[in-house]
Amino acid sequence: MRTHLFSAAKAEELVKAGHRVVLVRLETSPEDLRGMIAADLRPSAQSLRARIDVLRGHLDVETKQERIADLERQAGFPEFWSDAGRARAVLRDKAMLEKTVNAWVEADRLAAAASPQRKTRATGKVKA
Repeated sequence: MRTHLFSAAKAEELVKAGHRVVLVRLETSPEDLRGMIAADLRPSAQSLRARIDVLRGHLDVETKQERIADLERQAGFPEFWSDAGRARAVLRDKAMLEKTVNAWVEADRLAAAASPQRKTRATGKVKA
């Protein structure tokens, strides 16, 4: 018998403990991929790649990566730090962008792991 779960993290935990699980989600999100792989509920490589490509489009990853680079350049100027409130807000925005990009990078890495013949499209994690 399988346990039905709504959390990818819980699915991973139970699978490691030897349980069989079913991960239930309305839509697939990056964190779901770990639970699906742990539960050996892998979608086909082609289906997974299609989902990742759709996710990349929705997340507008390239624009976010460009914005992160721009914010990092801004933070390199001494005058950036003269307004502490603005600096905090910009760094908070940068952290949110990095979280989104890192989620996509992780999803892409997991997709590549699920289909070893395909290489990851990600260039690496953004430093948090």
